[in-house]
Amino acid sequence: MVKRKLLALLLFVVGTLWALAFAWFHLVMSGITEPVLPLPIHLFVAFIGPAILIVGSTLAIGGWHSRFGAVCCIAACMLLTYFLGSDIRGTYLQPVLHSNNAIQSPYTLGTSVAVVAEATFFIV
Repeated sequence: MVKRKLLALLLFVVGTLWALAFAWFHLVMSGITEPVLPLPIHLFVAFIGPAILIVGSTLAIGGWHSRFGAVCCIAACMLLTYFLGSDIRGTYLQPVLHSNNAIQSPYTLGTSVAVVAEATFFIV
């Protein structure tokens, strides 16, 4: 019972940080250029993931509809993994050329840490 509530609290914090990070990103980018989508659609698409994660973790913490809360958390974590997966793959799996033109192995420490961090979201 306590482990489930602590994990739900962790997911609540992740959802809140995700929403705050996107809000900061949106404010910075809106100062540079206009969004491609209309603003309401843009904000809906951006905040649906954090909203589902926060609502799901709140349901799991409170004990009301804890199975539905777990399903919401899993769906939001899958969405977060989808958003971050291409960035992680693009960042850490690019071949790096050394001075002798040898290609470094694409599986670096950063990739391992990122995969482990993303795997923890599926433990519900």
